[in-house]
Amino acid sequence: MTTTDIKAAHRRLKGMLTRAINSGNPAKVEAACLAAADAWRGWPYGAPDDWHRWNIAALDATGLDLDGLERRRADRIAAMEATTNV
Repeated sequence: MTTTDIKAAHRRLKGMLTRAINSGNPAKVEAACLAAADAWRGWPYGAPDDWHRWNIAALDATGLDLDGLERRRADRIAAMEATTNV
C-alpha cells in the first residue's frame, strides 16, 4: 500500500466518520469506527495520528472505546457461530 493510497483511504474514513456522526445514528458511528480499525490493520504504519477521532466518536455514541467495540464484535460473532453449530 503506497502513501498515496493510505492518504486517500484516510480521507475516505474521515468522511465516513463525519457522515456517521452527523446522522446521529450510533450504529452508523460504530460501523465507521470498526471499518477504520479494520483498515488500519493493513497499513504499514498502523493507525493514523488522529486515531483518537474514532475513539472519541465510539465513546460518545456507544460508551465503548475502539477496543471495546472490537471485543463486542468478536463476542457477537462467537455467539452467532455457537448458535449455528448447535
